[in-house]
Amino acid sequence: MADGLFNLAGAESLAAVSFLIFVLTALPGSRKAPYIYIVTSAALIILGWFQEQDGWTWAVEAGARGALIASLFAVMALLSAVAEYSRLIANCGDVIVHQPPGRRYIVLSAGGHLISLLLSIGAMSLLGELVHRALASHEDQGTAEEIERRRLIRRRRMITAVQRGFATISVWSPLSVSFAVVMASLPQTDTTAFILSGFSLAMLTLLWGWVLDRLTSPRPRPGSSPGAPKEGRWIDFLPLLGLVAAIFIMAFGLSELFNSAIIVGVIASIPFLALAWLMRQSRAATHIPLERQEDPEHGHSYTLSTLRRYLSRLLPSQRSEIGVSGNTAALGVLLAFAIPNDWLVGVVDLLPRPLTLAASIWMVILLGQLGLNPIITTTLIGTALAETTLPGASTLPAALALSSGWCMAVASSPFTAGVLVAARYGNVGPWVIGHRWNLLFWITASTGLGLTVGTMEIIINGAHP
Repeated sequence: MADGLFNLAGAESLAAVSFLIFVLTALPGSRKAPYIYIVTSAALIILGWFQEQDGWTWAVEAGARGALIASLFAVMALLSAVAEYSRLIANCGDVIVHQPPGRRYIVLSAGGHLISLLLSIGAMSLLGELVHRALASHEDQGTAEEIERRRLIRRRRMITAVQRGFATISVWSPLSVSFAVVMASLPQTDTTAFILSGFSLAMLTLLWGWVLDRLTSPRPRPGSSPGAPKEGRWIDFLPLLGLVAAIFIMAFGLSELFNSAIIVGVIASIPFLALAWLMRQSRAATHIPLERQEDPEHGHSYTLSTLRRYLSRLLPSQRSEIGVSGNTAALGVLLAFAIPNDWLVGVVDLLPRPLTLAASIWMVILLGQLGLNPIITTTLIGTALAETTLPGASTLPAALALSSGWCMAVASSPFTAGVLVAARYGNVGPWVIGHRWNLLFWITASTGLGLTVGTMEIIINGAHP
């Protein structure tokens, strides 16, 4: 962050060394210890030295990219810690879940999208639990078989709505990991154009999900809904929208002031705004009281109690995810260095550029089904697309292709966190979520996104080969 804001000499090397220290200290006791990533990364660096390449440059750039992604995860965890006991978030979640059948899907997907901007994967857990409670408290009539069938239908529709809302933040949100990786791979992309175009694609994707839900799901019995709708409390969403807007405005302001990447502004902004939100909650008592057995001193200072919980419990509990994500980002950079540039360029140049962008979406998705993290595939494909971009041409369509592929991988791959959490609350396996409940959605949406980015490439850059 210091390098991004102030261009300090040696800051990138310090970030790489700090990330290495974090990974090594995070390994003991880690549930998902990223040994394989460390060994592979070390082997690639050694390979670079044997090939008479600058192995130190490889290591520094890879370590700095890993530190960037790890930092984003860490500050998002702070935001989640503040939101965990926020009455605002709880009220918004309650309103989202308790809607009548006619508007339940669209509210769940749009509301899940909004809350996911702040809570990331935590939004899936929050809304998944609320969906579970709503279904459990719902009273229905009919035979046991009919009641169970309707309950399964409701669970599928509500869980997929929330999960698709979460997945689509990957298309555009500056608070997402996909944004950081795509912007790092294609740094010449116009950030404002990417966010506005990506947001439009995300909203169209959510709308398409709603259309499919209406076309493919049986109509509910009149009067059948999981709980009474919560009316008259939509004003609760205004402070939430204000907080998201404040993060974006501050991040853009810092990036313009220091001429840095927007993701650096996001990482710098979140701690200040999270702490301001936390202190506001403490002063106005707009938080859900902590259980005394959870923190015996919470009554003395809610602010200190939350920070203590973040540092001593939440952040250490996520060291595996942070380490794996950072290592994956570093590994993607090293692979981009290690794979012969001519080979990458040759693969990308096999098809005309519009078709290449559409194929990039499917490549990210299909490799995701094999368990390959989108961080790696997006970095590799993004590096190749950057190398083959003609001088003066816009990389906006390429950036949208990568973020769209990431979104669809999150919606479909049984190895991604969103699908795994959705499977837990849907009481089914992750393959059911990705390959049955979401199959028609991600196939049709990916096709539409491919056509869109291909058309954008023709309009913006021309139909060059």
